[in-house]
Order: sequence, then structure tokens, then C-alpha cells
Amino acid sequence: MGANIGWLFYKNYYDQTDLVSVDYKAKSKAITEKKLSDYYIPDYKNVANVPPIILRTTYPGLLLGSGYQHDFSHNDAFKIGFYFDYSTGLPLIPGSSIKGALRSVFPFHNKDFGESFKNSRLEYLKELLNEIGIETDNIEDKDIKALEQEIFEGKRNNEEISFSERDIFFDAYPTESYEHKGRFLDEDYITPHKEPLKNPVPLKFLKVLPEVEFHFYFKLENSETVKDLKAEKKLDLFKKILLDMGIGAKTNVGYGQFIVDVNQEHKEAQLRIKAESEKKRIEEEKRKEQERIKRDESIKKTEQELEQRKKANAKLKERIVKQGLEEALTNTDDINIAKKYIEIYLNANSDLSTQKEYIKTFIINALKRDLSNNSRKKKWFKRGKGNWYLISKWFNKETADELFNKLMPQ
Repeated sequence: MGANIGWLFYKNYYDQTDLVSVDYKAKSKAITEKKLSDYYIPDYKNVANVPPIILRTTYPGLLLGSGYQHDFSHNDAFKIGFYFDYSTGLPLIPGSSIKGALRSVFPFHNKDFGESFKNSRLEYLKELLNEIGIETDNIEDKDIKALEQEIFEGKRNNEEISFSERDIFFDAYPTESYEHKGRFLDEDYITPHKEPLKNPVPLKFLKVLPEVEFHFYFKLENSETVKDLKAEKKLDLFKKILLDMGIGAKTNVGYGQFIVDVNQEHKEAQLRIKAESEKKRIEEEKRKEQERIKRDESIKKTEQELEQRKKANAKLKERIVKQGLEEALTNTDDINIAKKYIEIYLNANSDLSTQKEYIKTFIINALKRDLSNNSRKKKWFKRGKGNWYLISKWFNKETADELFNKLMPQ
């Protein structure tokens, strides 16, 4: 893991008691010799909902954070500031800068823009929309204004859009350097001519080298202002703007310009496949988790029902044993409930000898009652064997035979 370049640039540069005798060439080289492969590169593929825009810097490179102070009188020192990510120490293009660069082509956010400038921007935007397949014949200036507010202000019809439905612009990190043996930073010079009769003094500054790849991630929503501008089309629009306008400082003299990677389509396809695969994996994990939760809830519910049934049976057992079988059977004329009560009574190791005549009478009456209904005779006949076994268990085989020979239809 390489040293934090931001620390080298802003802290280590000053970390001397005698700034005059410092070897600034060595300090500068320690920065420009760093290789991108030595650093952890964050990405936003897990939160972005569209593939990244993959662009490469062109000559002369990319200048970021030139407004920051880095003032040294020594000729070999960097004179202009630079923007680094505090955590990784890598140069990055802040999401706010990307958002600002994209908005710069929309004409309604600055009241100082003249009519000719507004008209040229409107014409440019409509041309881009046509290029990405959006018909602009029915798109009016007010629609472009509404689109600008929707994308960059999070407003629709002068009402705030919820944060979850807004477009999000993530920071862009360098991901790969295709030349310079993996280096991605270098020194450069600018020579301002402040006084025509004096020799100009070159100012040394740090820049991102050409042929360094950046990934621009977004979370984009379908537009409700321009109905055909879906998230994928919006990404195409942003890509064209970035290629046309560039980003960073000194774009008017060539810095901050990008080109499309020759292998971008293949890379984007691979990233899209990976994103889809990751999306399916996450959805599958969510599905399994939901099934697990549902299964656990079902098991818990079943356990609760079993526990309730167990408690209810325990109470029933206690009541039957305490009150006696005769009193329990008095409250029902259902043979099936009666059988349940008798089994509970037996399982409690209770003695049936004192209850046999009552049970026998109860069963005879129940069987007679059921068999008086012709529609139930067949049902009793089918289940007769099971009832025979129960009665033979409670009494004996002879009693079971006597009952069924007497009562069952022949």
C-alpha cells in the first residue's frame, strides 16, 4: 500500500524546520513516482444503478483543486494546490464538481446568462437529446428548465423530490494508468506573463497524466419531466456532456478533456453483466432471507400452537382426572370427543373399572344415534374396525364384538 499522496503533498512538504534547504525535487519525485496499482481504489458499483461512464484523460492531463493554496518560493516546489481524497490519498473528481460540470450546459440556473447564451445552450441540449434518441419537437424551453431542476435541484413542480428518488452523483476515482509504467501523476508548468518587460517565472504544479482512466458512477432515476429520458438515456446524455465540456481547471487550454476508452463497450458490457449478476445475487439472498424469516415465523407459530395445545390438553387432563370421566362425558354427545376424553383418562393411569358400564352405555347410545341417520351408517361401517379396536382396548374383545354385531348394519 502506497503512502497517502495527499499527506505527502500537503503535510510532508512543510515538515521541515528549514524550508530553504529542503530537496523539493526529491519530495516532488516521491509523489510523481507513485503507481496507481499500489492503492486501494473505492468504487460505487454496489450503490449505483447504472453502469459507470469510463473515460480516459487526454494530453495535457487533468488539473484538480488548483484553487487550494500550496505556495512556496522555491523554484522546485509545487506552487499550485491539488485535490486529494483524505482517506485514500488519491486524486478524485468530487461528485459536486461532476454535477456542476454537467449543469454548466443548462441555461437557467444563472440569471446573469444573456439570451444568446441561453439560446445556444438550449440548442446544444436539444441536439444532444436528439443524438441519444429523444425527440425534441415537442420539448419546450420550460421543459428543459424543469428537467434542470429535477436533475440538479431535486425539485419537480416546485416541490421537493424525496432523497431516495433523486439523481446522485458519486466521486470519480482514477482506476488505471495505461502508460508511464503505471504512474498517474506528473509535474507541469504554467508561465504567466504578468509584466511584459520582465522574464516570466514558471509555476510548477501537479496534474493527472494523460491515459489515466476514471470511472464516473451515478444513481439515476427516470425523468418525469421528459418522459422518454430514462435512466440509461440520462447516462448517455451525461457522457456526451463530459466528453464535450471536460472537467477541472484550465479546460480552455486543453486540460480536463476526456476520450472514450477504445475497449469501453466491452468493459461496460462486462460491468453490466457483473452488475446484473450482483443484482441477482442480492435479490436471491433477499429471497432466501425472506423465506428463512417466513419459515422461522411459521416454526415459531407452530411451536406456539403446540405449546398452547399442550397447555390446553394438560388443563383438560387435569379437569377430567379431577372431575371424573362420567362428569366429563356428560357435557358431550360426540363419540369422537368422548374417545379423546377416555384416552386422556387412560393415559393418566386412571382405572376404568368403575366407569365401564357408564362408558358402555354412552357408546351404545352414541352409536345408535349416529346409526339412526342413514347417511352416517356407511361412515360408521368404514371406521368400525378402528372403533372396535378402541372398545376392545377399553373393555375386551367380547364386548367390542357384542356392540358391533348388535349395532352395525349387516
